[in-house]
Amino acid sequence: MRIYSVLLSLMVLVCSCASLKDINPSGQHAPSLGAIGNQSQSLLHTSFQRIGHPSLEHPIAVSVREVPFTKSSFKKYTIFKKNSGSVPEIQFTDSLGTKANYLCLEIMDQIALRDALNGKENSNVLSYLEKDDAYRLVYKVALFPNLEEYRLLIQSDRLFLKTDRNGILTFMARNRNLDKEINLSRMEIFDYNCLGFCWGETQYGKKQIEALVQDGDACPKHTQRKAYKLDETKSYLKL
Repeated sequence: MRIYSVLLSLMVLVCSCASLKDINPSGQHAPSLGAIGNQSQSLLHTSFQRIGHPSLEHPIAVSVREVPFTKSSFKKYTIFKKNSGSVPEIQFTDSLGTKANYLCLEIMDQIALRDALNGKENSNVLSYLEKDDAYRLVYKVALFPNLEEYRLLIQSDRLFLKTDRNGILTFMARNRNLDKEINLSRMEIFDYNCLGFCWGETQYGKKQIEALVQDGDACPKHTQRKAYKLDETKSYLKL
């Protein structure tokens, strides 16, 4: 029994971009920042089926960090390259023993993101999210861009997500008041992390998202992970 427990612990241990912990199954690409989808989990992997993205009329701040590869994260990157039909162009460490870095992009302003999801422009998205508590939003990605994009991301004054005039969710880098669009889908995103939704109601009884939380974290008091439980609570109170 003890041996089984040890093996089980080793199977679920993951290491990442400070807290990236979702493993994409073999043969699939990790979703991009801001994607909304249905996430299913098993003991060995997490799969993500993208269904869309929110409309962001106002820019949402994104942070960028350089993170040294660990053996675990480099293995994920190697698997990603293999599934893409290529091999890693970098080594885990160079001749001096210095570890290679990757980038971690993370949506920072979760309050603004929550407010956008509750906004009129996302009414259809909100009604869709109510139907299934398995839906998640990708708020953090681990990626390895080419050298030009790497420098652009690191040296930018500001990074943000917004919806362009065609309704497409766009990632932008601002440097000296000049905005440059960056196509994340062309980058090597090899890992990601998601946020789930905690539901509450307005004073008029309309369902809305009260908080965004990581899997494993409890929803705030008086909110529900499953939107339909709000109706059950009201029915119970009427009794």
